[in-house]
Amino acid sequence: MSHEIRTPMTSILGYADLLAEENVGCTAQEQVAIIKRNGEHLLHVINDILDIAKIEADKLQIEPTPCSPVRMVAEVASLMRPQAAAKRLTLKTKMARTLPETVLTDPLRLRQILVNLLGNAIKFTDHGEVCLTVQLEANGGAPLLSFDVTDTGIGMTQEQIGRLFRPFSQVDGSATRKFGGTGLGLCLSKRLAEALGGGIEVRSELGRGSTFHVAIDPGPLDATRLVHHAQESILETAPSATTTIANGTVLHGRILLADDGPDNQRLIRFLLKKAGADVHVVDNGQLAFESALAASAAGEPFDLILMDMQMPILDGYEATRQLREQGYTAPIVALTAHAMAEDSRKCLAAGCTNYLSKPFQTAELLEMAARYVTASKEDDPVYSSLADDPELGKIVDLFVQEMPSRIGVLDDQAKSRNWKHLAETAGQIKGVAGCHGFDQITPFAARLETAAREAQSEERILSALDALIGLCRRVRPGGPRTAKSH
Repeated sequence: MSHEIRTPMTSILGYADLLAEENVGCTAQEQVAIIKRNGEHLLHVINDILDIAKIEADKLQIEPTPCSPVRMVAEVASLMRPQAAAKRLTLKTKMARTLPETVLTDPLRLRQILVNLLGNAIKFTDHGEVCLTVQLEANGGAPLLSFDVTDTGIGMTQEQIGRLFRPFSQVDGSATRKFGGTGLGLCLSKRLAEALGGGIEVRSELGRGSTFHVAIDPGPLDATRLVHHAQESILETAPSATTTIANGTVLHGRILLADDGPDNQRLIRFLLKKAGADVHVVDNGQLAFESALAASAAGEPFDLILMDMQMPILDGYEATRQLREQGYTAPIVALTAHAMAEDSRKCLAAGCTNYLSKPFQTAELLEMAARYVTASKEDDPVYSSLADDPELGKIVDLFVQEMPSRIGVLDDQAKSRNWKHLAETAGQIKGVAGCHGFDQITPFAARLETAAREAQSEERILSALDALIGLCRRVRPGGPRTAKSH
């Protein structure tokens, strides 16, 4: 069901994006905006329904990954700030003076909770402000990472709070008519918070506003460094790499697209070619397998394969497995419309380098492709997407300062042929680099982690090591704008 729902949504939202870029009249632009807005709302409802179904079927998988609570707050606030601005509301963020640099949780699910709660707060607030606060709580025992979403909105009675977390329930019928919604968001958020080792509590006063208190298990913190911040900061996240990529031609390389859906084929090919890539299209896994090997044999290998997982003759999983068995090492990114966590693991187990879930935004597709297909030169500096943020930039600079010691550890472990520890170190770099905005490093670290963990050939491990170290040596403090100003 997930595949059948998500695949057409990719085409609907993707073509709406394309139409929005066309030079058409005001009426047509308004109509396209309505299509896109309602399509995104429908996708949000679909995702909530599928997630509730997974929880009820005991199929929800939590994927603990190191992530930065500071970056999480910045990203979520940046995402939701346009909605607040549209209602002339101030969206503030507050951070405790001391927070762990990283926590071990499922960042996708945590982000989902915070977006749901902030979205509700903005929806039910007409005047004033919405505030997102993060802090570490002692809780008399194991520490908890907590987030408070506070608004100056309509508030609730105790009776209404009692009905709040029931599925398909709103505080009352008039709220449903005025504000809309399925009533699934809060029910889902509560269950997700519980799955992350915590829960949600609510304080509210009718006519005065509400506070939703989310607590989650941050994982082991013994070896985690604490970082210090100002008591209060209104974070303005610097433009992300995704925004830059979506607005410019940055792809320079050969991409093989394997997808059997004509509409999606046409859409993805157009987007990639518009971004500058040379795109070759096939419609089944067997042709993908043959085309990839033939291109390599001819001395014109593809820089990236985008592989749909559900195709006739030979599906994407088997095509990827067979390519890897033939020693094919180029990146393969799975395009999957399945929503279960085990599906992403299945893609990676088959040999995929990464995966992209349908439906995806244009920017998400181009950001993923740009990780592997860019015009980057070997001596180009590597900057963090967070470096120009006045608060987060300090943390990024510390990470850059520590990079030589991380490289030294990798080098020592490789020299001693300690593949187990090398895999562990690569895995740590994979998580921490992403938390600090160095998303370019993540796939290279993941490649080394996999090669070392599986004890692949020494040549392959050392090749992955050289690629990662070469990239890590290019990290720089500050950002492109900072560098240009000097």
